[in-house]
Amino acid sequence: MRNALSTAAVLCILALAAHSRDVVDTRPTEAPPAPKRAAAPAPKDATAWDTVVVPPHDLRVQVDASYKSLKDSADLVVTDATQANYVAGSDKPRKGPSGPEFKSTGFTVNILPVVEGDKVSIQLQVELSGFSDADAGERLHWQVQTAVMVKKGVKKTVSNGAGRIDILITDAPDAP
Repeated sequence: MRNALSTAAVLCILALAAHSRDVVDTRPTEAPPAPKRAAAPAPKDATAWDTVVVPPHDLRVQVDASYKSLKDSADLVVTDATQANYVAGSDKPRKGPSGPEFKSTGFTVNILPVVEGDKVSIQLQVELSGFSDADAGERLHWQVQTAVMVKKGVKKTVSNGAGRIDILITDAPDAP
């Protein structure tokens, strides 16, 4: 008797499963909710369903990079959760086998900071290129791409191997 009940129960479940494959869901689909930004603490008189929206604000990002004899820095203001690019450089003429050749040199910083309380999660790409000697040196090129957490107001060394990158993030002063 027990096997008959178990068999009947299994058959019933299989029949329901087969039927549910043929049912079409006609509910409208919705896009997933957008990620929420870190919010300031709610006021004491707020109820559980109140939300506090923190507007994006500006950050000052200072990046210092060095690789062998190359050194450069960037100091820029970027809005929280917005990408910023810094590019400085030029094409320098160098003596080639069949005459002058132009080689790119410069400093590039791409950043995407997101404030999370007193810390900033930052995606960072730094590229430094140039020549080891102003006249006839070899062409040097160094690039780092990473994501790190930085505490606001505290300088952090992001790379300290073949080259070095230091980053400092603070709140940007309000414009007059």
